Amino acid sequence: MEVGNNEVGSLNTKLYRNKNEYVVNGEKYYTTGTIFAECIDLLVQDNTSKEFLSAIVANISPQVTVKDDWNGFGQKTTGSGTTILKNVAVAKEDVFDFNHRFKYQTAFYQTVLNATLSGIAQHAIEAFSEEIKNKKRVFSHGNTNQVRNDPQVLQIIGKAIGQTYASQAIVICSAEAIQKAYEIHFLKDKENQEDSINDQAELESAKAQVVVIDLVLDLTSKLFNTLSASAASNEKALDRFWRNARVISSHNPVIYKERIVADWTLNNKPLPYAWRVGLGQKSN
Repeated sequence: MEVGNNEVGSLNTKLYRNKNEYVVNGEKYYTTGTIFAECIDLLVQDNTSKEFLSAIVANISPQVTVKDDWNGFGQKTTGSGTTILKNVAVAKEDVFDFNHRFKYQTAFYQTVLNATLSGIAQHAIEAFSEEIKNKKRVFSHGNTNQVRNDPQVLQIIGKAIGQTYASQAIVICSAEAIQKAYEIHFLKDKENQEDSINDQAELESAKAQVVVIDLVLDLTSKLFNTLSASAASNEKALDRFWRNARVISSHNPVIYKERIVADWTLNNKPLPYAWRVGLGQKSN
């Protein structure tokens, strides 16, 4: 994404063409994974035609600067800082039309986020369960002389396990729709199927997002009820599960996905396959 004064529907990161030589100039923020990557997949705007393009840039280029300046309260180790590009050379064969590269790309990206959330849920249960097994102290108004046997604690863990299972099943189901969108691309007789199958992939990733986010945020918060104040230890860092899940859940705003799913179902409104972030247009 970009920060700054670009209007919504435009980018400040531009690709300039000079005969067969292409160069990119601009700045991106929240470039997750870029610090660790050999190549960067950039969304850019052609300076002349204004069309949106994908450009593959080598991270080792001296014209590329990657800053580890992400200041969010989650995703601390994902390398989500700022990437600055100054006259970065791009090979012609590494520039693609963004809208036609593969139509289900936003569904694919969202499914990666959904799968990450499901993984966070699984690891949260493992971490809290280990703490519960080793916890010696109990409350006088609790139910048993061991926390691991307390029926109310067991209820919380049992529900969290069910929520995690549901999130995993939902992600797998939506991933199957994406696999179909991938496979249809290689079929000869696909003219009457490709659009509908890509629509299904986009729709299923959105439906999954709407539910998985609530499941994971709920369980990563309520797991704290199993350990009470001891769960607040900075040394244990059990808050990392909720923090990471909360930040990931802020991508691709879920409130808009809820509306999109409903608008498709009730009004058959076309699904957006890509969206932009920027300044809103000034009203008269």
